[in-house]
Amino acid sequence: MSKKTSSINPTTGAYQRAVENLGLKPNIARALEMPDRELTVEVRFRRDNGESESLLGFRVQHNNTRGPF
Repeated sequence: MSKKTSSINPTTGAYQRAVENLGLKPNIARALEMPDRELTVEVRFRRDNGESESLLGFRVQHNNTRGPF
């Protein structure tokens, strides 16, 4: 991979540097680029002071080698 970083998405550049630093094989790097499954949840709750708030939670799974999702 090249040493150039993407100005469009800084995360892509950081990912590319991590792949290079770890010496990952190309097939492993490709498998990690896109997850097989991504779950997003929104939890809404009311605080003790009466204010309402919502938080987002994420779970990303890159493969199901060790069992089904």
